[in-house]
Amino acid sequence: MSTQATLWRRKTLMDLLVNSESIWQFELQGSRRSDSIDKFYSLWETIMPYGYHVIERGKWFRHEAVRFGHMGIGCDFSRRPIMTRLEMLRCNFSMLQAKVLQLLPWPQRLRFIHFIRNILYCVDDSKARL
Repeated sequence: MSTQATLWRRKTLMDLLVNSESIWQFELQGSRRSDSIDKFYSLWETIMPYGYHVIERGKWFRHEAVRFGHMGIGCDFSRRPIMTRLEMLRCNFSMLQAKVLQLLPWPQRLRFIHFIRNILYCVDDSKARL
């Protein structure tokens, strides 16, 4: 189950939704609930192409907001903010870091993570002393 762009039978989606769940809980718990549904299909072919995803931490990616705005499909950009350039830079760096980590074997990945955390803790400690 995913909250990515998709086509649904409205009744099926409504049956799977639980008001108290966040999007992330829905992806996990909804997947379990959907296991009981017969003929629950997915496609290998992309029907609505877009990059990594369009929203991160409640904000539109700038490039996707522009693209979806040009499509004229009814996106209301006044209801959800668009990332600043700095937020985009941070997000892209984070995604790049995740891709690099995936290339490393598990033991080296753990060492790298500990190394980065140590650097971050040193930076936080130096700020605390100022």
